[in-house]
Amino acid sequence: LNYLQQGRSIFMFPEGHVERSHHLHYIHTGVARLSLQAHVPVQVLTLVGMEKTFFSITALASGTLTLRFAKLVEPPSLSYYLPFRKVVKPYARDIERRLITLLPVRYLPDYYGKKAEGIAAFIDIDRTLYLGYAQQDFVRYLLKHKLLPRILPLRVAYWIFLEKLHLLTHRRLMKLAYGSLAGLSVKAVTELCQRFFEEIAVHKMNHALLPIIKDHQAKGHMVIIVTEVFHPLARLFQKYIEASTSLDSVLKQRQGKYTGEMEVLNYGYTKAEQIEEFAQLFSIDLKRSYAYADASSDLPLLYTCRHKIPVNPDKHLRKVAEQQHWQTL
Repeated sequence: LNYLQQGRSIFMFPEGHVERSHHLHYIHTGVARLSLQAHVPVQVLTLVGMEKTFFSITALASGTLTLRFAKLVEPPSLSYYLPFRKVVKPYARDIERRLITLLPVRYLPDYYGKKAEGIAAFIDIDRTLYLGYAQQDFVRYLLKHKLLPRILPLRVAYWIFLEKLHLLTHRRLMKLAYGSLAGLSVKAVTELCQRFFEEIAVHKMNHALLPIIKDHQAKGHMVIIVTEVFHPLARLFQKYIEASTSLDSVLKQRQGKYTGEMEVLNYGYTKAEQIEEFAQLFSIDLKRSYAYADASSDLPLLYTCRHKIPVNPDKHLRKVAEQQHWQTL
């Protein structure tokens, strides 16, 4: 603001973050606020062709960058009837509209310019929203604080080995794993989940996905967590991204303690069933909705929605994505 009031110019990226998908993301109000406060216009310009020239910070290719300019956007005059707080957001939207007119269609997400009613984005947690496996990291956290038997990691490793040999189903593996929580207080586990999230999980979020989630929310889409992670932990991810709800795994309780048994294991086809039930209950149009997930076991989830976006896909899902020409993050 001081620079502008001295008669100098500043160059800003109104999106306010690094984007990875080569799409226009939601526009912050910062540019509009500065323009209004300093009473200076905004010169909108765009760079076209960046994704073909700059592959990364260090990798470049020969090519042409095209600069496109719009007319100056003059800030509206403030008055008693048009105070700052009422003008900022409409002015920011005006700047965004000018940007859109300068961009090729390929730079705009599918939901730009479409009515948002009945559209949802379904987001997986493990290796999608979270860079790792949240429940495995939580178990390590419990072991570190001596709240679980030290032999448990060896047992879990053995069960995973049996699963890979197809000698143990995933449902049976999770039943054995959740059995280790039998007798633990629901309140105590919930508090530990909170501590784990604040100390560990929040630092392993997939920050490249957060602007895309914000895009959906800015367009009025419902954002829903769909995960195998059990409810007390999944709820914290839901709260972090301000999702509408979380479709997750639920453990049985008795007298304020976990029994070690599962009420719902949200895995594989169960995820798809929960999405379809949710869509019917809340009038979500799955033919216009989005699904983000990482594993081949999530294919039923991805197939429920028209827009399927694998995130950090495993080998099999990557192969399917290439065959089906899905956008991959």
